[in-house]
Amino acid sequence: MHGCHSIRNSPPSFLAFKNNRKTLLSRLQAVFDDHPNLDFPAFDGIPDDIDPFTVFAFVNRGLSRENATLTCAGFKRAFGLASEVPELFPGLPRMDNRNVYFFRSREHRGDDVDKLWQAFEAALTLANDDTEAHRRTFAEAFDAALALPGIKWNLTTGLFWIRPSVYLSLDGINRWAIDECSLLGEAPSKMLHACKDTPPDGIAYLSLRDEAVKAIKASDTYTGIPDFSYRSWVKAQEVNEQNKRLKKCPDDEAQHSAKRYWLVAPGY
Repeated sequence: MHGCHSIRNSPPSFLAFKNNRKTLLSRLQAVFDDHPNLDFPAFDGIPDDIDPFTVFAFVNRGLSRENATLTCAGFKRAFGLASEVPELFPGLPRMDNRNVYFFRSREHRGDDVDKLWQAFEAALTLANDDTEAHRRTFAEAFDAALALPGIKWNLTTGLFWIRPSVYLSLDGINRWAIDECSLLGEAPSKMLHACKDTPPDGIAYLSLRDEAVKAIKASDTYTGIPDFSYRSWVKAQEVNEQNKRLKKCPDDEAQHSAKRYWLVAPGY
């Protein structure tokens, strides 16, 4: 259901590029060289460095269905991935095409990319072995990445991309579903509401994730985090359609509608 299965199912192999990013960049360039209708997502020119979350954002962004499929097929060839290329992408948390990169321009970048790689590695380690020591390491790496300029809720979306069955994306739609709609019950709603407009730190994020997973497991509605994310997206589409309909209604009908909705968007 979610995103490019071929890239999603291969995060551990990307760790091999942590200290070999030039090779990673050359393979990414090959993805786009094969298709003249696809442009390398340029930022400050062609990048001379790259982090893993940005790599996933190259796939999980505002592409047409055709271009998303072509991009996934390009990743499959360039990285020798085994999974089938998906043809549908419903409910996938996506980045805005204007804001795909997780790091800053060359002159301001500093150690942004290294910190993002550390968060990526810590997240994979925790996903594979949930211990208190790995939780502490994850929280430290998460906080270091979260402190970078331009990093907010998008970090949690990046975590979802690499391990959708483990990490909860706190994109705009999921925040709306958890907080305003209380689709996962009282505890996650209160925890997220306490954050207001500021993403939680690493420890608080894991606590919120744990409560969300507990609610999902206790529910007869959701099969896991990806299913919750998908159903939240479906509900948002329904709300948006009702909102559009109300705007076309005569004033008296709109005023007497049981509910009035704002547009729900996947903001970060």
